[in-house]
Amino acid sequence: PNLTSLVLTNNRISRLDEVRKLGESCPKLEFLSLMGNPVTRRQHYRLYVIHKIPSLKVLDFTKVKDAERARAKRLAQSAAGAAMESDALREGRDHAAAASKKSSANTAEAAKTFEP
Repeated sequence: PNLTSLVLTNNRISRLDEVRKLGESCPKLEFLSLMGNPVTRRQHYRLYVIHKIPSLKVLDFTKVKDAERARAKRLAQSAAGAAMESDALREGRDHAAAASKKSSANTAEAAKTFEP
């Protein structure tokens, strides 16, 4: 989409994979606020977001500077950045598996209680 501004303050966003998906689905995003979400307490959160959403100009009401972009790039190329990316992918897989399991359980329960 052509979304350029998004405020997701206090929305219980806790996983890095949610940020990664946001960057993939909103390539023109320039202004993003994730303040008040658990993900903001993750180590290197700001640099990770800046790297994953390169179009950002403002993150959490603070301008993204060129020096931060350079640090974000270095982090992404480091072992710590690789570990963060691995964590994000694992979090996404774990969440999808849990959601699928819950959906299957709900479907099975609905099948048991259906009365025509």
